[in-house]
Amino acid sequence: GGQLAMMNPLLRQTMAGVIINRLTSHPNYRSIWFNIHDMDWGWDMDPASKAFADEHGGNPSAPRLDMMIDVADQVRKVLPEAKFAFNAYHWSFTPPEGMKVPEYVLVFPMTIHVDYSSPLNAGRNVKLGQDIAGWNAIARNVLVWDHITNFSGYYQPTPNIYPIGSSIQWLATLPNVIGYFAEGSWDTPAAEFSSLRAWMISRLLWNPAEDVESLVSEYCQYYFGAAGTTLLRYINLMHAAIGRSGDMLGEKTQIDLTMFDLDFVVAADKLFDEAAG
Repeated sequence: GGQLAMMNPLLRQTMAGVIINRLTSHPNYRSIWFNIHDMDWGWDMDPASKAFADEHGGNPSAPRLDMMIDVADQVRKVLPEAKFAFNAYHWSFTPPEGMKVPEYVLVFPMTIHVDYSSPLNAGRNVKLGQDIAGWNAIARNVLVWDHITNFSGYYQPTPNIYPIGSSIQWLATLPNVIGYFAEGSWDTPAAEFSSLRAWMISRLLWNPAEDVESLVSEYCQYYFGAAGTTLLRYINLMHAAIGRSGDMLGEKTQIDLTMFDLDFVVAADKLFDEAAG
């Protein structure tokens, strides 16, 4: 069905054996979380997995988690301090009902379906936020893998700067979220405000209590110099535009959004001309 038959005992035993061989050769297996990642597509569950999922709210994350626990326990009989990680992604993002994640297993929800125009717990992302909070409730170690760039246009205006800041501040209130990773456009030269996002994220991970708008203003002042005030007005302009439009700002957004109307384009051009002058 596109993924492993996760309830299959022979598959689990085989996987545990391979992992034991790999970790035994690692210079310090105790220092890592060994990641078992699913394939990057959907899952038409096999009957055994479907039956187990139905026992736990109908969520495909249930057989996924059960396999992780079983494999981890088999490995830890040989390597007692082994630790494991797995992703909650696409079909497995919603946590199962009636299950717990042991301390030696880390889960990292991946927000591929996020609406960038809102924080992770607001707007169209309310269900997404509930799922992250759900993992926080059943797992001791949660790392959020957030998506923060437009994979269809690295230079395209992407007004998610303030929502990213609000998201980190919310995640900081969840006691079992121990880390945050932002998948951005760091390796694309001159990608849209990529250094601003990286700097702001770093500051907020250091101290989530910092004011997001003040951080953005500080960056613009010191990075853009005399043009900083004008660039800040542009950043505020594009965030206001997405708010008015009601557009869904996804991880692969084209240039036909409502926010890109004539008023926005004219105002943005004027601000960039002013900044360049």
